Amino acid sequence: MQNGKRAIWLLLVVVLAACSITQNVKPVTPAESKGLSVRVLDPGAGISACPLLTTYSANWRWDLAMYMAYAEMTVYRDGNEVGKATYDALMGGGRVDKKFIKADEKVRELVNQLFPS
Repeated sequence: MQNGKRAIWLLLVVVLAACSITQNVKPVTPAESKGLSVRVLDPGAGISACPLLTTYSANWRWDLAMYMAYAEMTVYRDGNEVGKATYDALMGGGRVDKKFIKADEKVRELVNQLFPS
């Protein structure tokens, strides 16, 4: 009976560990003014098309409702990566309390962390 309880606890720990949502940010230094002018570039423009360029991509999934499962922003200065922010809820299927976030607020949070003032 004791081994059965241990097996159940071990299974529970493994399941909860697999349900993770991560967020990592490497801020741009030195901090940039958020008053930058913004323009959309052609898809083939390349990372050196502007002195400071940010790429953004997001993936959305369905699980009872649409939710942002992954977002990534990478900042390049003169063609070199100088900052990166990711939000990853792809393995967070069991974290209903954290999975269904407001995407616009999460993107704003990532931008503020990426470009600290």
